[in-house]
Amino acid sequence: MKEILSYLTFTGTRYSAQTEKCLLTLLYGNFPRAFWGLFINSTFFALVMWAVTDHVLLLSWYLMILFTLIARYLDVLSFRKNFDLYTQSAWYRRAASGVTATSLLWGWAVFFFFPESNIQYQLFVIVVIIGMSVGAVTSLVYDLRFSFFYLAALLLPLEYHLFRLDGTINLAIAAMVMLMAVVVLGNSVTYLNRVVIKNFESLTLYRRSKERFEESERKLRLIFEHTPVGIFYYSPDLKIIDCNSTFCAIFVRDKEQLVGMDINQLEHGSFLPTIRDTLTTFPQVREGFFHPDSSSKEAIWIKLQCAPIYDGSQQVVGGVGIIEDKTMEQAAREETEFMSLHDPLTGLANRQLLTERMREVLKEDRRRQSYTAILFLDIDHFKEVNDSHGHGVGDQLLIATGERLQALLRETDTLCRLGGDEFVVMLPRLSRVQDDVMVSAHHVAEKIHKSLSGSFELDDAVLFVTVSIGIVLSGDGLYDEAELLRRADIAMYQAKEEGRNDTRFYDAVLDEHARAFFLMQESLRNALVRNEFELFFQPVVKMASNKTCAAEVLLRWKNGTEEPIAPAEFIPVAEKAGLLKDIGKWVIAETCKQIRDWVDRDIFTLDYVSVNISTKQFHDPELCEYIVEVLEDYHIDPAWLKFEITENALIDNFTRTQAIIRELKSKGIEFIIDDFGTGYSLLAHLKDLPFSKLKIDRVFVRDLLTNKGDEAVVRAIIEIANQFDCLVVAEGVEEEAQRVKLLEANKNIYYQGFLYSKAVDAKSFESFLGVKGDCRDS
Repeated sequence: MKEILSYLTFTGTRYSAQTEKCLLTLLYGNFPRAFWGLFINSTFFALVMWAVTDHVLLLSWYLMILFTLIARYLDVLSFRKNFDLYTQSAWYRRAASGVTATSLLWGWAVFFFFPESNIQYQLFVIVVIIGMSVGAVTSLVYDLRFSFFYLAALLLPLEYHLFRLDGTINLAIAAMVMLMAVVVLGNSVTYLNRVVIKNFESLTLYRRSKERFEESERKLRLIFEHTPVGIFYYSPDLKIIDCNSTFCAIFVRDKEQLVGMDINQLEHGSFLPTIRDTLTTFPQVREGFFHPDSSSKEAIWIKLQCAPIYDGSQQVVGGVGIIEDKTMEQAAREETEFMSLHDPLTGLANRQLLTERMREVLKEDRRRQSYTAILFLDIDHFKEVNDSHGHGVGDQLLIATGERLQALLRETDTLCRLGGDEFVVMLPRLSRVQDDVMVSAHHVAEKIHKSLSGSFELDDAVLFVTVSIGIVLSGDGLYDEAELLRRADIAMYQAKEEGRNDTRFYDAVLDEHARAFFLMQESLRNALVRNEFELFFQPVVKMASNKTCAAEVLLRWKNGTEEPIAPAEFIPVAEKAGLLKDIGKWVIAETCKQIRDWVDRDIFTLDYVSVNISTKQFHDPELCEYIVEVLEDYHIDPAWLKFEITENALIDNFTRTQAIIRELKSKGIEFIIDDFGTGYSLLAHLKDLPFSKLKIDRVFVRDLLTNKGDEAVVRAIIEIANQFDCLVVAEGVEEEAQRVKLLEANKNIYYQGFLYSKAVDAKSFESFLGVKGDCRDS
């Protein structure tokens, strides 16, 4: 009798305490989902039955349902928050109370809300009750007592009413409901409950077995974990079951990441058959490179030994693998060979490896009468990067450039760094048709230009670079690798001479140009002796008054041509010839001489005359002494002569730069920042440099009228200059609208450009010399 009472009041237990706790947790865990179903059903039921039922009775029933649901929901929250608040049996009784109340309220609903005269509403009640019964199968399946009590409380009152009604159809419905309750719902609940219980019992058995197994292998695991070689166990489906700390270190992963992982995710090479075949044949041993991670760029050299694991009946149940990391020994052997054939900075092929590969490819070209393209690349202005940011950033740029180039090429192509900033790309055996090869090679060159046009973010610097590319084709009797490289080099220099950031194919004329370059060097060596240089002056104009206030000196070379040669054409040649230092000194001396002439003639009305100084000239240790000497020789007021230097030149060796500027400043000689806004990091040092003027680079003025960004930059530069008490000169003003826009920004700035005048010779410039005082700062 006690057992029957215990069963009916849900206080007994038929399972282990652990299983019963799991079932209880699932019962409570299911209710929040069931809550909304019960709430919606109750509300919908009340709304539908409102028309045919006593309102007070229906409302009372609905409120009791809501009260029961809320009480059960609060009980669930309490269960989750503090399970230790009650005993396990007490929680069962609380859950049973909620289930009982809910089922009885719905069961009684049939007594009160089953209109005998309205078949439609009867069918509605039947459908709702059956639906509630089906829902109970899944929500209460974890305890048969709950399930059967709930079904009985719902369906027995319904059966009672159906049997009371007259008519064969009502008896048939009653029979069908009974059949569904007994056969369908009863069997479903019983079956699902068995599955759940079996799963819990299996899990409990597994945990107990695991605990006994872990205890028995404790000492072995200690050895397993601390052995100096990597050990791992794997299942027949190649899942890692266990591994030691050395194995984790080899794969550079935590044990939690490795255990359970499919070995296919770790290996994509020749070691997988060794691991797999061990399970069906015999122990396997293999050595070689191994990728611990499919996303890893580095491989390790390992020795792998695998053996099968058998159970008591000699059936293979898995395998064990032992890994020894032999990378250091293998790397030592390979490094020597690699370094002899590769560039140590970028890891690309060096000249030796390129020559070897070219030799083999050219042999094949000769045999097949095919063509190979050689692309010779040189980074434009790379020296300026080293001078401005240091060789560390320059090296990073070379590495990044190599990576971008390599990403564009095929596996059969070769990318080589010859040295410095020179790269060579070999595109072997492109075609037997020369025109097709030229098209393909030019297409690759265009891809290279596009790839390198994007910014390079290196440390704290963001760089933009371009390359000049020369292309030569093998074939037509030319199969000598040295001659191909020489011709490609000449073609590359032609691309540089024609403005850089360009591509040129080799032809016979290029050799002539190379010789012409050499002849220009020789001509420049004699230009000073022959007095072939001439100074030109471009007015610097006060924006408000539109009066000439200063002048910038620009050098021209009269080399027997109708028009003087601009510095852009001969300065690079002079720099390579080592003549820039002497030419720079001549410009300074000649400028002082011209100022002296204007002063003596009493027509010098300028605030100053500015001279550009190159980076190499600026760091000449004799520069300061020479400037002072020239000023004294021509009796020039230091305020009349200023020097323009670019941002990049200022940043290069900033400590030395600062010392030079301060030394000349102490003697009354000032500097102007040229091309302001195009450099890299001058703002950080501007406060430490004594400048009185800065020039806005023409690139910002050019699109001032159409580009809001450029307008913002110009205004920002003017504001910065104001903060440092610097006057501003805008370069490249070519339109009146640009001048007006600049005047709106600040009426006290200066400008120069074709709008007012291009650079002219000294005699022509005298027409711009006005009355003294017209352009003094207001």
